[in-house]
This record gives sequence, structure tokens and C-alpha cells, in this order.
Amino acid sequence: MELDHLCMGCMGDKGAAHVCPLCGYNETRAGPPAALALRTELNQQYLVGRVLGSPGGFGITYLAWDMSLATPVALKEYKPRGLVERGSDRLTIVPQSQEDEEPFREGLTQFRKEAQLLAQLAQLNHPNIVRVRSFFEANGTGYMVMDYYRGMDLEQLRKQQGTLSPKTALWLMLPILRGLWEVHQLGVLHRDIKPANIYITERKQPVLLDFGAGRIVSPGYSRGLTAIRTPGFAPYEQEVGGKQGPWTDIYACGATLYFLLSGRIPPPASDRKGRDELVPLEQLIPSLPPNLSDAVMQALAVDWEKRPQDIKAFEALLTRDGQPVSSMATIPPTVASIIVTCAQCNVTNSVPAGRSLTDTRCAQCAAPLSAPVTAPAPSSQSTQNVTQPSTSFSIPPGKGRAIAVALALLVLLLGVGVWAKGYLEEERAKRITAEQELQRKAEEDKRKVAELQEQRKADEAKRLQEEREQLAAQKARLEEDRRAAAAAERRQEEAARRRERERLAAEEEERHRVVTKPTTPSQPAEKHTDTLDSITDMACKLWGHCDSNFRSGK
Repeated sequence: MELDHLCMGCMGDKGAAHVCPLCGYNETRAGPPAALALRTELNQQYLVGRVLGSPGGFGITYLAWDMSLATPVALKEYKPRGLVERGSDRLTIVPQSQEDEEPFREGLTQFRKEAQLLAQLAQLNHPNIVRVRSFFEANGTGYMVMDYYRGMDLEQLRKQQGTLSPKTALWLMLPILRGLWEVHQLGVLHRDIKPANIYITERKQPVLLDFGAGRIVSPGYSRGLTAIRTPGFAPYEQEVGGKQGPWTDIYACGATLYFLLSGRIPPPASDRKGRDELVPLEQLIPSLPPNLSDAVMQALAVDWEKRPQDIKAFEALLTRDGQPVSSMATIPPTVASIIVTCAQCNVTNSVPAGRSLTDTRCAQCAAPLSAPVTAPAPSSQSTQNVTQPSTSFSIPPGKGRAIAVALALLVLLLGVGVWAKGYLEEERAKRITAEQELQRKAEEDKRKVAELQEQRKADEAKRLQEEREQLAAQKARLEEDRRAAAAAERRQEEAARRRERERLAAEEEERHRVVTKPTTPSQPAEKHTDTLDSITDMACKLWGHCDSNFRSGK
């Protein structure tokens, strides 16, 4: 297959089309600005594709194509957020400042050590732990090459199927716990276990991914580990930088089980330290086996001393009732596929339906897969109980041979047609149901938005009415105060006028009393003297000259 025809979204053959007919990925759309450009070549071996998930705090994981082995891989680039940025060439990783250079170099050294340690885990070939293929440095940073798995994570599975049954949840988590036991024996903590980091492959195999937050710890376990956490799934000691050990990953496993069984994410551990509002599982799911509920709640203890101290102890609590674990036949594969056995190494390979075998190589030995299909993988639960028609039959001699061949082919075609029709009808029903659910949710959201707007309008009208009433009351009080002040002023003026009238009346009465005072015996002499002075004044006026000798001596 030509590299130009390689889809950067699924690593399938898209031909010359811009939009992949297999997965619908459009390469013309811009990816995350912090990521490498599509079709960037690294280490002369890997062709960079789309970003898997969303860029994390410590790196970006890409879907890539191994040009040497012609197989897809997961490629993780060490790019700690907040410390580095891309240079002008959009490839090189450079620290944002001189202060960031030292922690970046230390983190890169730790990233390399983790890759080496995970490569040792790959030698164990544990089926439930992601396998690291290689590590190399380029563009000023490091790259970890891991196996790529097609499927879905537990978060997507829970959205698709809702809350899981106890047996299904245990079927998913017990293999992860056994893989964690091997990891802990090498002195490594994962420290970021959550539904998004547990993958269900096409073969219904749970695999623990993303050891980017993992750290090597001493046998006594360290207190100085960096605070890397996912709220709700990280324990208290991880949030505050306390003593960490296997019990740290056990808390995350308990939180994951709590989420799978109840559909709820536990509150952040820091919020539970003072007042624990975590609802016990037995209250949410009364039918849950008591031992399973007790084991999950014990794993979610805020104090690490109260949790199981190692994976074996936690597994014993989960399985102490002796109940068998489900085979998980209820989980459908996420991509319709066929199983092909390699003719070179006899290893079975899962190949997506519709992909040409000539363009596909064995995951073990990289040999071209040209062997016949050994068994078809069912694409939904409704097809699991369908009996596949047998293609082994005896061929009669003569004309009967042709009739038998024709009948066998007809039966085979009919079987395939019935299966295809059922599958398409089921997918159509699922699509219609999903569209109806989306429409119902959209209408519900629209109704809630309308109710919220009406409530806001009513609250605003009420608030305005209250403000108007308050203003009216204030105005009435001011008017009343003004009237009271005016009345008081009038009363004061009237009192002043009344006092003035009384004073004038008193003065008038006093003048009148003086004028009408009775005449005493000396008054005739005074009256005679006044008369003489009056005559003298009149004579002086007529004469024009006045002599004071003529006036009285009064």
C-alpha cells in the first residue's frame, strides 16, 4: 500500500480520497495546535497520524505507522504542559524559560527510565498491560512506541451500555489487577488508573494503558512523588504529595469499580477529608453482593492505612464469595472483524472487515496475511447465537455434484444475506434510537433553557417591582418628613407672631396706662408751666427772637 493512500485516522487504505471511506477521517482538518503535523516522519521509521484522545499534562499520544513493519503503533511524545513549547520549525521541543530547562531534563530522564522499565514488563508479555516496543529521542524530547489497540475504553463502554453488572465489572477489573500486581512487583506505580485508561480490545481483552503518570518507587515507597492526579479517581495522598504505594492504585481501581457499577464519579478525595459525602454502594445498588460493596468502599477509604495494602489483598476481598466471573459475552466488539491465522507463525490476527489481506501483516512476525479466515467475529450480540452454515459436504457423482454445489452456495448466500439483513436492521434501529434519544435530550434541554429564561424574567420583574415599591416608600417618607417640617416651621412662625402681638399689646397697654394715669396734687403747677412755655414759644416765633429768660426753669 502506498503511503499517500494511508489514512492518518485509522491507518487503513483510503485511496486517493481526502475523507477516508473506512473511518470518515478528514486529513484537511486542523488538529490540536500543540501536536505534530500529520505525516511527520520520526526516527526514519514512524509516520505520525492523528492524536489519540486529548493531549495530556505530560505528553501527547499519536496513532502512527511503523514503516518498517507496516503496522499501526501508538507513539507517545514527552511534552509536559507549562514547561515547553514547539520551536519555529513546529517540531523541536524547547523549554519556555531557563528555569523550566532543568525540570524538563529531569522529567525526560524519568520518561526514559519508565520506558525502559515498561520494556521489561513487555518481556513478561502480560496480556493486560500495554507493551512498549521501543524508545528513541528526537526533536529535543523522547518518544515511547507502544502497541496500538482497536476498541473502546471503559468510559465509552459505560456510555454505550449504561451501568455494568457486578460480574461484568469484575470480569473487566480482575485481569487489570493481576497485571498491576506484576507492575508493583517491579516497584512501579501507575498513578492514573481511570476508565479512560482501560481499553477493551476487539478480542474483548481489557488492557491498562498510559503509564505516563507512573513513577518508580523504593521498596519503602516515597513521599516525594509529583502530584499527578485525576479528580475523583486519585486518592488523598496523591493530591497532597503524601506517602504513596500500591494502595494508591488500589484507590483508583476502587473508584473505577464505583463508577462502572453506579455511574457516579466519587467526590475528590480532598473534599472527603473533612466531610465525607461519598454515598455507599449498598445504598445506590441494594442488590449488589455485600462483599463487592464492602471491598469497593474499603478501597475508597480516605486514609491509606485503612485500604488493602496490596493487590492480592484487594482481589481477595472482591472474590471472597467464590462466585465465578462472567465471560463477558455481553460486550460486543467495537469494530466488525474477521480472525485470520498467520501461515508463518500460526498466530491469530484480528482484521477489520473489508480490509484487504494483501495489505495486512501479522502482528507477531509481520508476514503478509494470506491465509484463509478461520472464524468470523460476530459484530453484535444478536448474531452470537446464529449457527454458521457448514461448508463441508460430500459431493455426489454426476449431475448431483453440480446441484449440491449450487444448493450449498445458495444456502451459504442465504445465510449471509439473513445475517447481513439482521445486522443492518439492528444497526438502523440503534441509529434511530440514538437519534430519538438525542432529539429528546435536545428538546428537554430546550425546555429547561426556556424555563430558566422565564424564571429569570420573573425574578427580574419581581426585583424591579420590589425596587419600585422601595422607591415609592422612600418618596412617601420624604414627603411626610417635608410636610412635618413645614408644619413645624408654620407653628414656630405663628408662635413668634403671637409673642410679637402680645408684646405690642403689652406696650400699647403700658402707653395707655401712662396717658390715663390720675392727676396728682402737683400736676396743676406743671400744667401751668407747660402753658406758659407754649405761649412763650409762640411769641418767639412771631417776634423772631427768643429770650430764654421768659421760659420756665423746668
